[in-house]
Amino acid sequence: MKKQHIIPIIFTLFMFLNCEKNEDQITVSNINYVSFEPAFEFGVDPTGTAVEQISIFTSTVLSTSKTFNIAVVEDQTTADPTGYSISSSVITIPASSNEGSIELSVTGSKIDPDGSVLVLEIVSEAGVIIGEPLVLNLSQVCPYPETILNILFDDYPEEQYWELYDANDVLLFEGGPYPDQTSLEKALCLPSGSYQIFMGDLYGDGGGTYTLTYNGNVILERGGDYGTGETISFQIN
Repeated sequence: MKKQHIIPIIFTLFMFLNCEKNEDQITVSNINYVSFEPAFEFGVDPTGTAVEQISIFTSTVLSTSKTFNIAVVEDQTTADPTGYSISSSVITIPASSNEGSIELSVTGSKIDPDGSVLVLEIVSEAGVIIGEPLVLNLSQVCPYPETILNILFDDYPEEQYWELYDANDVLLFEGGPYPDQTSLEKALCLPSGSYQIFMGDLYGDGGGTYTLTYNGNVILERGGDYGTGETISFQIN
């Protein structure tokens, strides 16, 4: 008799646990979840602009379209705000899809040569589980051999500065003065063409010697006797 009582009890317990399991499965499958694509490196020509699609995904295909607000996480972003633009602050996922995207445009000259970080987040809303923010590492990537500027400073590096222009007198790069430095090595991304470099001294008695090297070959080599400054033209082939 005791076995007859135990069997219904075990069966009832099994049915209870099975119902709980099914309810959990239904709950999980119906979670409204949205997240960015995986993080990626964003390399840009220092003299150009690059555009990338930034996508978000929902856990299920939507029966109707839905929009999500996108924002920059200011306290985690080091990128110059004038160096990037987002096509919209809203991403729409159309009906019968689980993906939506916007365009991110980045200007290479505005990226810190040591790299910048741009962090985007999906703005939280009730009833939606939001994935982690998207961390984008922005970097300058030269598509051709870099031109290397080397300066060996004199005893007064705080007086020396330089500027580099293209054939249309557009300022491309500049630097200095350099307090407490003995030398400088600076990589410049320059396509084929004509350029001018101005090497200046604030005191007016000349400064350190300098060279420009392209693809392993020295294309310009100058001494430090240039007074307040000198402008030298050179060619990248």
